[in-house]
Amino acid sequence: MTYRSETYRRWVAAQPCIRCGREGASNHAHANSARFGKGMGLKADDRYAFPLCVDGPGYIGCHTKHDQHMHALLSKSDVIDLEALYIVRTLGLWLSKRGRATPELAEALATVLEDAK
Repeated sequence: MTYRSETYRRWVAAQPCIRCGREGASNHAHANSARFGKGMGLKADDRYAFPLCVDGPGYIGCHTKHDQHMHALLSKSDVIDLEALYIVRTLGLWLSKRGRATPELAEALATVLEDAK
């Protein structure tokens, strides 16, 4: 079952960009690999996401760079590993801010950590 949470999506979007640290311009960026449930016409589970900044005047945001595979010198497998790191950091921050782990988020974190091995 795909987990959806408006509360979590809004919280992620309110965080600074996980890639460049830009504040006030992030959105909830879903992971782009099948490893996290992405498929044709399907977005990954909301738990498998992280804050990336959006485009601005004269600026290509990290979300566009990520979606368009503009990572300098990174292979596809490196990008997937980077997504896993971003997901773990985002979930870890969410859990620490909430002071507790929901079963769904704990399961997602465990899955990411297991897949990262």
